[in-house]
Amino acid sequence: MFANTESKILSEDKRVLLISYVLVLTLFVDNFKTEFSDIAEDLRMATGALRPYFEFLGCKFTRENNITLATLPAPLKFPEVRMRRPQ
Repeated sequence: MFANTESKILSEDKRVLLISYVLVLTLFVDNFKTEFSDIAEDLRMATGALRPYFEFLGCKFTRENNITLATLPAPLKFPEVRMRRPQ
């Protein structure tokens, strides 16, 4: 699913997809609010390098007790569609 069978190396788009899956699972397990320094260490990435991935997933960042948390607003709330009256 992720690896090219000929070269056994992940392409860049598959690598991004895999990181996104891992981050979504992390958010799901942590009740949609996670402190991401541990997962950054597990992925051997800097916390600053993971920030764009969380932003791409729709996360907001907050600081609590000097710790940065990535929070995914769930459930998603979309703006209501207003119907205009014909004139």
